[in-house]
Amino acid sequence: MAPGLIQERAVVEVTTGKVVPGWMNQQDPHGNQYNFFMISALYRSLGSKRYPAEPSLTCWSEGHAAVMLAMTLLVVAGVLPLPLLAAIGGASFLLLVWQQRGLWTPCGRFGLANWVTLLRLAGILGLLGSSVTGRWVVAVTLLWCTLDGLDGWLAKRLQLTSPFGDLFDKETDAFFTLALTVLLYHAAGVPAWILICGGLRYGFVLTLKLAGRKACDLPPLPLARPIGTTALLGLILGLGPMPAAYQWVLAALTGALVISFLASFWMIFKRSDDSDPTGASPRTS
Repeated sequence: MAPGLIQERAVVEVTTGKVVPGWMNQQDPHGNQYNFFMISALYRSLGSKRYPAEPSLTCWSEGHAAVMLAMTLLVVAGVLPLPLLAAIGGASFLLLVWQQRGLWTPCGRFGLANWVTLLRLAGILGLLGSSVTGRWVVAVTLLWCTLDGLDGWLAKRLQLTSPFGDLFDKETDAFFTLALTVLLYHAAGVPAWILICGGLRYGFVLTLKLAGRKACDLPPLPLARPIGTTALLGLILGLGPMPAAYQWVLAALTGALVISFLASFWMIFKRSDDSDPTGASPRTS
């Protein structure tokens, strides 16, 4: 095999002779062979909080982001009903699962953690398709939130962490946020600016694509998770009976999320311009 050649699906780990699911099968100039899960383990050992992005995952994420933003605009224009938005979102996730079959976990099986994420996604799709609000919706939605940390815990506990599971969890969270903001706009009467919250993740992905930057260049931001969790809880509570003044709370949460994403952009661009861990010059286009 020529150095740098990439093959799909299963690869052979030369250290054990064992066939391991993975997308990357590379040889360096010295003839050493690596697969994606070995490289991911190296990233973790060096303290990285993120996996290097697998090309087909990145491609799906960018396409999904573009579709979700376009569908949200159609919802605002009044030409796309919410059940159809839920169906399109579900079809996109189904494509992701099918595309990554055999690469779901290091052992190739779908894994309990991914099943928990899939259960969360099914609940989100049902919530969005039903287009209902009220106290009981808030209670059920808060229940779905309790599953958010369970999938990650299970993946680490059962040693099922993978690039697919990492992306599946993040994109489910992003779709959850989008669904909540669309419901607040469509069913609760909150002005269209609330959709900014739902579109931030997708705008983030597409902006990085256009700028030639990578999310793995983003160092951990200490306030990102607390801000995201607080905003998510605020959006959920907005689905229940709330006074008109609660829109100011939603506006403040939206502003906090925007600032958090802007900080992420700044850190990525600063890190990419200061140094490139691959040794290549950062793209400026």
